Amino acid sequence: MVVFGVKSNHAHNKAFKSDSQRLALSLRSSIAKRCSHLNAALCLLVFQRLKGLGLRFFVP
Repeated sequence: MVVFGVKSNHAHNKAFKSDSQRLALSLRSSIAKRCSHLNAALCLLVFQRLKGLGLRFFVP
């Protein structure tokens, strides 16, 4: 009977790990999106500043 209790507990822990892994993946994805948006905003700001200074550069 003890073995069944251990298996049940193991199954519960396995599901918990899966949920925590899913949450970690979601969090990493959210952080990556936020970083991407911040990088885009920073590039736009730099572009506008350089344009305001009258610097010419080529964009491929």
